[in-house]
Amino acid sequence: MGLNSMPSPPDCDAEKGLQSSDFAVGDTGPAAIETYGREKFPTRCGRTLESFQRRPEGQQGNELERRMKPRHLNMIAIGCSIGAGFFVGSGGALYKGGPGFVLIDFLIVGVMVFNVVHALGELAVMYLISGGFYIYASRFIDPSWGFATGWNYVLSAALVLPLELTVCALTIGYWNDTISPGVWITIFLVAIIFVNVFGTLGFAEEEFWSSLLKLGATVAFIVISIVLVAGGGPENGRYHEYQGTKLWHEGEGPFKNGIKGFFSVFITASFSFSGTEMIGLAAAEAQNPTKALPKAIKQVSLFEGT
Repeated sequence: MGLNSMPSPPDCDAEKGLQSSDFAVGDTGPAAIETYGREKFPTRCGRTLESFQRRPEGQQGNELERRMKPRHLNMIAIGCSIGAGFFVGSGGALYKGGPGFVLIDFLIVGVMVFNVVHALGELAVMYLISGGFYIYASRFIDPSWGFATGWNYVLSAALVLPLELTVCALTIGYWNDTISPGVWITIFLVAIIFVNVFGTLGFAEEEFWSSLLKLGATVAFIVISIVLVAGGGPENGRYHEYQGTKLWHEGEGPFKNGIKGFFSVFITASFSFSGTEMIGLAAAEAQNPTKALPKAIKQVSLFEGT
């Protein structure tokens, strides 16, 4: 089933007591866009008292602002799947499991995430709601399942945030270990809080530019890795000679530590792909999700395949 051609809701929705109004998030017509265009830029960025007023209620109740443009949605889809697990954790995974398990585990997790993201994209286009995947779990499976899914996601985010801050501090400490990691953690935490003050538009713009930065860093790492493997490293260094497939033949070979290495790398691979579900949450904030979301989902799939 393609993302561009969505079927009508199945008949089983009526048996579950589901109505189309249960999934609507508000008006997306010219009136909403006109209201948005009349607002001053500081108001749209959440910097005036008007920004904190209650949104006008539409036909489906209190509506979301829906200010994300297609470029925001596209970069959120790509950027949120690039994180500490990819930049920092991949080295430890290669050391613990070897190149063979890294290739196999990342391929397995990539296929699973590919299917999940496409399924989430179809649901987000067919049933555009505020709340994302845990609402789908409540509607189509059971409210208790949705409750557990929502709180599991909250706890996951609560654990990942300090982890990401710590990784940032340790990464900077590689070049400057004279400053306490707590200083860098505080700086990045204040920056995150500052971005959230600007509301949806501030988050979207920050994700757009930071995702561009992460994409640029990814391309740079790929180019540097090719140069080092080909023997273009500094003289008297390890990568001054051609490396090729040495890791596949030296030591324990491509599959280190047996089954322990496999599962160790599998955990890192799963963590590396976390964040792709953000596209399902951001869809309800897009101006035209029916048009922008399929393109964003395809970009995630292309990036994961690469």
